[in-house]
Amino acid sequence: MTPQANDVMCGRGADARNHVGNKRFRMQISLHCEAYAKASKSEKTKITRMIVDSVARDSGRFLKKDPTSGEWYEIDDRSSREKTGQSLRE
Repeated sequence: MTPQANDVMCGRGADARNHVGNKRFRMQISLHCEAYAKASKSEKTKITRMIVDSVARDSGRFLKKDPTSGEWYEIDDRSSREKTGQSLRE
């Protein structure tokens, strides 16, 4: 699997940091960060769901690289929400 422009690449380093899909993702995070910090638990869930759904609506996926094979694979919805929540807390 090859990361596409609307995908979010999970991981560290220049590849993920400079990827256009990650830049869009970080822009969404910055737009919702303050609201997330003030939100109740149920509102935080709605915010993370909204961002994950937005990536999916743009035909984006959350991808992670397998350390053994070097191949990219799509992570599940729960992991996508966890990644989004973590990004909102940073």
